Amino acid sequence: MESRKGMIAAATAVILACAAWLFYFYGSQPEPGDAIVALKPGACSLCGAKYAAEFGGEPAKCERCGQLGLWYALKCANPECRTVYPRVHDVNIMQADVACPKCGETKFREVQPDDLLQ
Repeated sequence: MESRKGMIAAATAVILACAAWLFYFYGSQPEPGDAIVALKPGACSLCGAKYAAEFGGEPAKCERCGQLGLWYALKCANPECRTVYPRVHDVNIMQADVACPKCGETKFREVQPDDLLQ
């Protein structure tokens, strides 16, 4: 009889812990359609600043100039160029203009942390 009460108490505790975790998990998720904020390489199309920033939607507010000009940063794949530039696009059609503004190369690479320090 004692072991049965103990098992019922343990099962109840597990069920309550699972319910609490589910309540926390679903309460901490963004609303459907909201941008997920993450640390990304960013480049401002207005002031030219390049730095790692936490942002979700684009364009985001630039920490340096305070305007909405912060976009996800790309790095030119041309070995002679290697320019870091913002991926500016029309937010309504989600088509990115990925051509390098310096050399016109359409291939790009991910921006590494060392690229933002230059």
